Amino acid sequence: MVKIKILGCSGARSINSDPTCFLIDNKILIDAGSITRNLDDESLKHLEHLLITHSHFDHIADLPFLMEKLFWIKEDPFTMHSSQESRDTISTHILNNNIWPNLVEIAKSRNEIFKWNEFSNLKTFKISNYEITPIRVNHIVPTHGLIIDNGKCSMAFTADTYKTDQFWESCKNKKNLKAIIAGVSFPSEKQQTAKITKHLTPKLFYNEVKKLGRDDIKFYISHIKPLFKKEVLSDLSKLPFQNHLDILEDGREITIS
Repeated sequence: MVKIKILGCSGARSINSDPTCFLIDNKILIDAGSITRNLDDESLKHLEHLLITHSHFDHIADLPFLMEKLFWIKEDPFTMHSSQESRDTISTHILNNNIWPNLVEIAKSRNEIFKWNEFSNLKTFKISNYEITPIRVNHIVPTHGLIIDNGKCSMAFTADTYKTDQFWESCKNKKNLKAIIAGVSFPSEKQQTAKITKHLTPKLFYNEVKKLGRDDIKFYISHIKPLFKKEVLSDLSKLPFQNHLDILEDGREITIS
């Protein structure tokens, strides 16, 4: 059983939506779009890991504020997991003492709580009681989807992607896979925009799902652009597997088993 709290699941920030951030078992974060405005200090103390799928701002927007909070309130290690490319981008352009203090280095003189683990494509690693497998997907910056397995069941997250094969092939072969959180950002009529920005539309998503060759997977839809939410939801409502489709909302808690 995997318990996930949806701290944010939007493709952008707006009045009633927060960018991508999922919390697993109250201690593992997937992406950092919206954390500190949704978790109190006591909850923040329990955080142990952050899985960063890629370096785009809506997936790391709250990372500087999270690190500042943890620097003062947390004593146990907090490990950030990402590709080398994402780490380099964040270190060079965000944690550079110009945009934001380099708290990884600053913490070394105090409590050294911040650790950084660089992962590689298809190389499974373990955190807590989960095995994590990063899978390179097709986005405009280096991006990895994730398969998260607790030994009994597993779930996957596409992250931001356009048409891709390795992710769906890995999911197809994962026998205990129960659910996939999929980013579907633009309405189907915005095919060219989706192609340029390398995101999915409902039509593209449907074609990608066919690669699974399975009908036993639950799909949770995330990363809808707020400006096009009405159109995306309308397109999704026309897909033939409605019983397997669920639209995520901020603040929800889901259980995968």
